[in-house]
Amino acid sequence: MDFWGRVKYVLDRKNATRPWLAQATGISLHTLNGWVNKQRDPRIDEAEKIARALEVSIDYLVTGRVIDTIDDPDIEDMCNMLRNMTRDELMMAKGMLFSMQYSEMKPKQWPRERAEGSA
Repeated sequence: MDFWGRVKYVLDRKNATRPWLAQATGISLHTLNGWVNKQRDPRIDEAEKIARALEVSIDYLVTGRVIDTIDDPDIEDMCNMLRNMTRDELMMAKGMLFSMQYSEMKPKQWPRERAEGSA
C-alpha cells in the first residue's frame, strides 16, 4: 500500500472523506484530488498536515510502520535499552521473560511443548 492507499484506509476507518480532509488540512480538495489521481506525494509540510488531521504519523503514511508513542519514561528507557542490545542479548532477555511468565503459570497453562518437555 502506498501513501495515498494508507490515507484512504485511515479515512475509511474514520468514516471521513476527502472533502473533510481538505477542510481539516487547509489544502484544497482540487489539490488533494490531483495528488491522489496522479499518485504524487505531497511536500513534507503538506504530509504533516494530512498526518495531523488523520491522527497518524508521517512515518505511517510514508512507510506503513506504526510507531506507538510512550508516555511512561520507564517504559521508554526500557525500549531504548532493547534497541541498543545485540541479538544475543535480546535472545537472553526473551528467555528470561518467558521463564518469568512460565514460573507464574500452573503446568496445565504452559504451552504444549513446554508441558511435554517437563513431564
